[in-house]
Amino acid sequence: MAQTTAATSARNAVVEISSDGSAWTNISGVAQTVSPGDGTRMTGVAHTFDGDGPIIVAGKREAQESNLKIIYTEDGVGYNVLLGYFNTANSTAYLRVAPNGSTTGNYRHTTGKGVITTFPQFAELDAGSGDVQAVEMTVQHGGWTKAAIP
Repeated sequence: MAQTTAATSARNAVVEISSDGSAWTNISGVAQTVSPGDGTRMTGVAHTFDGDGPIIVAGKREAQESNLKIIYTEDGVGYNVLLGYFNTANSTAYLRVAPNGSTTGNYRHTTGKGVITTFPQFAELDAGSGDVQAVEMTVQHGGWTKAAIP
């Protein structure tokens, strides 16, 4: 197979979050990394007296955990909006990511309803570092779907 010429970088990625799956907030200006997590499927395994190998059957898909690293700010937007999602009674969140930007025809990946399971109160502090302050949050959800942007 010939080497691809269609590779892209994440420079145009668009990252969005929603509390209801319909009204989306673009957090690309504070999002630094998105790790979608691994989709895994439960399996059942049994052994019988006859035969040397196991019987393996497929079960349902397990919950997925996606991690987002965002820039810590104290300007009332960005970080504070996401902290507000976490501090609601049910911490509901939907994620939507367009790796190559939100241009019509590009692909966008969207989670189903999820729950923000971890969100630090503030960034880890290190007096010996000049790095930008950032926090990592985790959203547990039922998986991603892929669709072309209309």
